[in-house]
Amino acid sequence: MNKDIDIIRAISRLSYFYKHESCGQCTPCREGAKWLSDMMKRFEKGNCEYEEISHIYELTKQMEGHTICALGDAAAWPVQGLIRHFKKEMIERIDEYKQAYRDEKGLGGPLPDDEFTEWHENHKTMLHEKTRISGLAYDFDYNPRIPQDKREWLQKQNKINPSVTEY
Repeated sequence: MNKDIDIIRAISRLSYFYKHESCGQCTPCREGAKWLSDMMKRFEKGNCEYEEISHIYELTKQMEGHTICALGDAAAWPVQGLIRHFKKEMIERIDEYKQAYRDEKGLGGPLPDDEFTEWHENHKTMLHEKTRISGLAYDFDYNPRIPQDKREWLQKQNKINPSVTEY
């Protein structure tokens, strides 16, 4: 590959390959490879939201290490690398798509420059920047759902903030 290649399209095609090659025996690979492929097709066009970058990253983390063979890991790692090294290009692709949509519909004007920066700084944190506690279930916003008995134990261990009653 050279620098002229569309890296998002290349990873999208790779995700499609892994979806096609999945035997379907284990759920993380069967479902995860399908979702990865479908989401990467949308990223290829730019027809997605900024939050979906962290969603697809979380999906790869759910696949990684949870499959019978190495296909799940192999499907997850290229997408993780794409996010790690080419996140700026992914954001630009989303912005280009949104701007083209605005132009087509006659909505005029460019997108606000600081829209993504402000959102990312104030509202969301990618999952890999948070610490997960093993044995807990997490909701869609990556917050742990903690039973009361375990909550008290975790507070004693200084694993969670005692002033927060609900996560």
